[in-house]
Amino acid sequence: MTMKKRSRNVRRRGTTLLEVTLSGALLTIVTGSAVVASRLAQDAYREETVVAELDELADVALDRIAERLRPANLGAIFPVATPGSFSDWIDFETVPLPGDDSEPESLVLESDPADPDDGIDNDGDGLVDERYLVWYENRNVAGERKRILTKWVAENLAGEIANNLIDDNENGLIDERGLAFEFQERHIVLHLTLEKPGPDGRIMRTTVERSVALRNTTTP
Repeated sequence: MTMKKRSRNVRRRGTTLLEVTLSGALLTIVTGSAVVASRLAQDAYREETVVAELDELADVALDRIAERLRPANLGAIFPVATPGSFSDWIDFETVPLPGDDSEPESLVLESDPADPDDGIDNDGDGLVDERYLVWYENRNVAGERKRILTKWVAENLAGEIANNLIDDNENGLIDERGLAFEFQERHIVLHLTLEKPGPDGRIMRTTVERSVALRNTTTP
């Protein structure tokens, strides 16, 4: 074989080896990109699932609150329903049907038993001072009944920074908790933020609002 032919064959083998190496590197990049894209898609799906769960929990909680508040006697609400004021708890009585008795009811926020209200994530779930929304009948007296309406209530409404005397989220309220009852003329506007850790530990949140018209406006 002549020197010229051997040189040509060496160049061909070198070119083929380079092509194989480049093809392998390209395949690795494409495969790696596909794996990363798949993982990102899975994480996004899990996050969407968590948000959808929170949306459903929030809607159900507002349905339950609205069900209890609609027949409430406006004149028997505490704190006093002064238009423009708000609270993270409410005591009320409904106007009973003839022959029925009306028992005092309450809607309050309570600390998660595993995470006391101390500014620390005591249970290690990524949330600080999360709360339960609890309904009571005859609270703190004999015959008391209670039911947890939802868990995962945020310490503060989304966008709000606690105790800085500023309306951070520009909703007309200042330093509101994760649940706020905003009193209007014959309405109560409900504000609720739920939050829960997502698949990568990031906190997923949902915030909902609803206006509840009070049907009964008699005075006590």
